[in-house]
Amino acid sequence: MAFRVGFRKTLFKLGKWRFGIGYSTHGATGIIMLCVYGMLNLMWYMILGCLWLTYAFIWLFFILPIKGLSKLIKNKTSTSNNNQEV
Repeated sequence: MAFRVGFRKTLFKLGKWRFGIGYSTHGATGIIMLCVYGMLNLMWYMILGCLWLTYAFIWLFFILPIKGLSKLIKNKTSTSNNNQEV
């Protein structure tokens, strides 16, 4: 039994050509390569998740209150100007 690490099948479906990316492994080496590949994928998605959480934190605690305060101040100043004109 061999684990295939690479993009050969995908590239073959797309254009019937191959870059040469792919290395066939057998047994314990294949399992170790699969674990390394899984760890790299996990690290990549953890980085993406941290970036999304940082974006949400900045939006929730900095941008949203500034927008709310500016809207509140704008409404207060427009109503006070209307009261003075009457």
